[in-house]
Amino acid sequence: MRKLIMTLAGIIIPLFVCFADSNNGRYKYQFHNPIECPDSVDTMIGQRLKGYYNQDKESGEFILVIGYQFQEAYGFDRRNGYARVKKNDLYGFIGLDGAPLFPCIYEYAYDFNEYGEAIVKINGKWGVINDSGHQSIECLYDHIDDLHNHWFEVSRDDNWGYIHISGAYAGSYAEYEKAKRNLDK
Repeated sequence: MRKLIMTLAGIIIPLFVCFADSNNGRYKYQFHNPIECPDSVDTMIGQRLKGYYNQDKESGEFILVIGYQFQEAYGFDRRNGYARVKKNDLYGFIGLDGAPLFPCIYEYAYDFNEYGEAIVKINGKWGVINDSGHQSIECLYDHIDDLHNHWFEVSRDDNWGYIHISGAYAGSYAEYEKAKRNLDK
């Protein structure tokens, strides 16, 4: 089993981009991409679970530091060190140590954008959380798209508009352009 894991790690891990681990200095690299468990590891619901490896500085061995527990797992964000994961059919975010930062309560979640905002879905409605986990835009919308500079295009009951993370709302494109100029000053 160990040989299989090391073989998989030797094939897959060099393909991953890594960055230095500043947590405790034990690891040479902090890999930001997940690895699927080997076939022989028991899985839930017939899915191959995902976990994360690091390379030990002294021995050079690859060590499973965040166990195989996620239905889906995504790379760690270089800006905030968060990774989006799916567990029990719900999404959340973990830190580099594997501890949940924001619990798996979302029906869906996107990665954080460059401003530290992530689109999330709860009870069939979309909204936005910031990288502190606070709901910046309430989950009230049927559709939401990330535009730029903290603006999102939203729809609710077939009414389309634009909302800024500050709460400013524009019901038309012309209003959006005007509000955008005012807020971007």
